[in-house]
Amino acid sequence: MTKIILQKNVEKLGLAGDIIDVKDGFARNFLVPKGFAVKWTKGGEKHALLIAKNRLNKEIGDAQSAESLAKLIAENSVVIEVKTTKTGKLYGSITGKKIAEAISKSVSTKIDSKSVRLAEPIKESGDYSIDVILHPEITAEAKIKIVAKDAQAK
Repeated sequence: MTKIILQKNVEKLGLAGDIIDVKDGFARNFLVPKGFAVKWTKGGEKHALLIAKNRLNKEIGDAQSAESLAKLIAENSVVIEVKTTKTGKLYGSITGKKIAEAISKSVSTKIDSKSVRLAEPIKESGDYSIDVILHPEITAEAKIKIVAKDAQAK
């Protein structure tokens, strides 16, 4: 096991400034070369505390903006038009990426597709309620309506 200091937030591993133990190969082949972490040293531990302090200060500001963004997402319903069969099944599917793009357009703020929590791709038209993770403690509930293109012509 190798002791490392995370430089960036890594999903399912830890937050920037955390000191953790990981397998040697994972640290050597992925985390360190990609810039997600550095090997632990005594001097580095002071740096980790500084990173953690800066992260907390940034998270407070991010949490406030995330809360206002969550309210905005909850207030706005997003409509996605797609080609469908006569029975309402989609030709293809709606993924988190497509949903993130639609939400981003409606609220004029970039939403990362990884923050959209979708159990499985949407394959039928209808109304859906989807969680969007904006901050570690703040989740917005987006209302998505999947409609057939040219629905008014049918």
